[in-house]
Amino acid sequence: MNPSLAPTRSCAGCNLRALKHSLIRIVRTKSGEVTLDLDHKKFGRGAYVCGIECFQIAFKKNKFDYKLRGQVSREDLNSIGQILESNRHIAHSTVLGD
Repeated sequence: MNPSLAPTRSCAGCNLRALKHSLIRIVRTKSGEVTLDLDHKKFGRGAYVCGIECFQIAFKKNKFDYKLRGQVSREDLNSIGQILESNRHIAHSTVLGD
């Protein structure tokens, strides 16, 4: 695929535009469940972050409520934050494309 035609998304934390598959996707499903979507295949409204640092910035600024178009429980976001924190290699390899 031509690089200029590759889909890009903005990070919810730093607003950096990057290739869609180089970012971590957080998705809100139709049932209201908020989870990580590392495969970028789940159906629902998505928000993207570069890594744990950007996740924390977006969390503090309540960006996920806006990006996911509805109130997101802090418990769901805390559990996603813990997963990202304990698996920093996911965020690192996703963003750097390793």
